[in-house]
This record gives sequence, structure tokens and C-alpha cells, in this order.
Amino acid sequence: MISARTEAICKGCSLFFLYAHLCASLSRFRIGLPVCDNVFKELKSYEIPTRRIFFGGTMKEEIRRKILAAIRSIPKGYLKDAVVKETIRCVLYGLLKEKGLQPVPVFRNPRFAEGPVDMVGVKEDHAVEIAFCSNPTIELKDIKSLERVACEKKFVISFSPNKKKVELSTFFLKSGIEHVYIYGDKR
Repeated sequence: MISARTEAICKGCSLFFLYAHLCASLSRFRIGLPVCDNVFKELKSYEIPTRRIFFGGTMKEEIRRKILAAIRSIPKGYLKDAVVKETIRCVLYGLLKEKGLQPVPVFRNPRFAEGPVDMVGVKEDHAVEIAFCSNPTIELKDIKSLERVACEKKFVISFSPNKKKVELSTFFLKSGIEHVYIYGDKR
């Protein structure tokens, strides 16, 4: 049996079904992972999402809410910038899967020298639909990387608890790139 805390973390960041699927896959190889009794019931009722894509005004709030839930489930002693950034990647992976996109982490357009973006969502026709970068504050390198990705929706996610630093770094933002501040008010 998995602990209630592990189950809450998995459910909170939408990776509960990935965990359940992993447990089910590994059970065929007789590798045991702790499994909750409800995992397989919920997995059976879970349907693979269709390729419908919903990215409206509530997308920013949904991203913020899911990431915040995942971050709050981590003990404070472990909350470092690298841990938060990787947690954001995990949440984005699950979110893109829910939306029917194929997540591709550390995506970089090979024609340009700018560094990679953290995560992109790819449609069935291999076109990039959405791109994400995350850092404690908005950085110019993230904006340049996002500009080089040909897609409709681009998000930069900031997670510094120092709101003033984040507000000062918003001058890097350009049109077509949306900002999600994890600890900010609902906008």
C-alpha cells in the first residue's frame, strides 16, 4: 500500500495515473512497487484523452493551481530552486498528457543557438502546440528560447517567493509570451 501522502502527491500533480500505470507495467515483471487498492480501479475508469486541446484564459490558472498543489506537498526543507523547477516539469508533463499532447522535455530548435525550453507539447502531426520555460524569475535566455519555437502558445513560469524580483523581471516579456507567477494572485 502506498502512503496517503504519496497518493496525495500523485493525485495533486496529475501523475497519479502515470504512477498507477508504472505499477501495473512493473507487476508483469514481478517487480513490486507499493500500490493502493484504488489505483487499479481508478486506472480502469481513466480514459486516454482525445486530441482535443483546450488552451483558454483558464489555462494559466490551471497551470498555477496544479503546480502550487505539487509544490506545497513537498516538505519545506527540500524546497530548493532545482527541486521546484523539476516539479514544474513533472506537472507540465502530466498536464500536456491530459490535454492530449505528447510532451517533449528540453526541446531546442536545432536551427538556432539559443538554449532549450523546458517542455513543449506536440500534436499528432508533430507540430509544436505549446511551449514552457520556468525559472525563479523571468530571464532573457528563456524569452529568446521561447521566441525560437514556432508555436501558438508560449508560457514563462516564475516561482521566486520574492514578488518584487519577479515584477522587476517582467520587462523581458514580449508579446505572444504569457507569464504565470506561481505565488501571485489570481489574474
